[in-house]
Amino acid sequence: MNIMNNELIQLVTVLGTTSDNNGFKTGEETVNTEIFAGIKSVGRTEYYEALRSGIEAKIIFLVDMDDFRLSERMIEVDGEQKKISATRIIYDGTTYLIGRTYRNNLGMLEITCREVE
Repeated sequence: MNIMNNELIQLVTVLGTTSDNNGFKTGEETVNTEIFAGIKSVGRTEYYEALRSGIEAKIIFLVDMDDFRLSERMIEVDGEQKKISATRIIYDGTTYLIGRTYRNNLGMLEITCREVE
């Protein structure tokens, strides 16, 4: 199966949260990285496999590994440097949570996502 990477998506990396004076979360500091991806529908087997892992699969994005690495950032957590990467994807006006990533046998990264409710 040959899927074209011709859909523009945004990888969303959360750098941290902002809080008000009472300690309540008021927002997030994010970085969005635009890359091209292929779109793959979730088949029956993939859907139930994901569901067994506690993930409701809605869509699968196929991206180049190097493109996904563009979302990686270094942040400081408890005085130590930590590498983080995208946890969400925005595609066609809809935000998806990344549930699972899988490197397929073609060297592409398959990102299984569920829709944000």
